[in-house]
Amino acid sequence: MGTLRRLPLWPVTLGIVAGWGLALVPFGLRVPTSVSVTCFTVGGVIYGPFTALSFTLFQDRTPAAWLTTVLAARSAALLTAAPTGAALGGPLTAAIGPRQVLAASGIATIALALVAAAIRARGKSRALARPVARATRDAGSRSGGRSGGLRSLSTALRVADPRLLDHGRPGDR
Repeated sequence: MGTLRRLPLWPVTLGIVAGWGLALVPFGLRVPTSVSVTCFTVGGVIYGPFTALSFTLFQDRTPAAWLTTVLAARSAALLTAAPTGAALGGPLTAAIGPRQVLAASGIATIALALVAAAIRARGKSRALARPVARATRDAGSRSGGRSGGLRSLSTALRVADPRLLDHGRPGDR
């Protein structure tokens, strides 16, 4: 976990989700048992830090006033996920077989990681575009139509996320 602390949380967390999905896919390919056990072991190693990292994301991204409410909602969702999965997985396994269910679960997990990464990338680009456009427009109107140049870009970035201009601060993610 010490090495992971130096890496950006979102990409690592989404990588863990995708890695777990990749570890499940070979179960549907009728590979030898030794390959399945190896994939399951690798998947367990990959997934190991997920709980700590996802909890850290919640703590890091949630305003202090909302933290207990958000963590309670997270716990409620996780508490209901296991029985829901069992209720759906049992009949599905009986209908199409355990190998296919594990492979489908792996593919769905990979798809979930890709969708989350796309949503995150879209959100980041929108968050950066709005303040830059606003700061550039505002600087242009204040300077008689001339662009505010680097100063307006710097202001826009600071509005978007102050950490963008504070390189090297510990804890930036």
